[in-house]
Amino acid sequence: MAKEFSSLLEQINDGQNSVLQPKSFRTALQAHCPIFNNSKQQDANECLSIILDALCEDLNRVKTKQAFDVKSEQIFRELGLSEE
Repeated sequence: MAKEFSSLLEQINDGQNSVLQPKSFRTALQAHCPIFNNSKQQDANECLSIILDALCEDLNRVKTKQAFDVKSEQIFRELGLSEE
C-alpha cells in the first residue's frame, strides 16, 4: 500500500499528468480492505482512516531504519533560517 501511495504522490507531483487514474492504488486499497471491491460510495472518513492505518502498518514493518547524518544547523542553513 505504501509503495502504491508513494507512486501516486509522485505522479501528482511530477507535473506531467493533467489527469490521473489511480488504478494501482485502488487495487492495493481493495486488496487491503474488500469493502472497496465494488463501485458503491463509501464514507470518505472511513476510507481515509483505512488508508492511514494501512500506510502506518506498512511503514512500521521496516526492520532497520536508516540513520541520517544531517546536522540541524545544515538544515536551518538550507532553509534560510537561523537556529535561534
